[in-house]
Amino acid sequence: MSQIQELHKQAMDLAEMAQVAKLRNNSDLAVQLGVKTRYAQNIARRKVL
Repeated sequence: MSQIQELHKQAMDLAEMAQVAKLRNNSDLAVQLGVKTRYAQNIARRKVL
């Protein structure tokens, strides 16, 4: 798996964890995971460009 694919997978996993945290009413964790998700997505985008 390429580095970009791995970063994309990590971002998707983080997004899924954020949704679970949100559903469990753990808003603090959901926000933290959301920030990490956006960070991973931004890194993956920069690698593509």
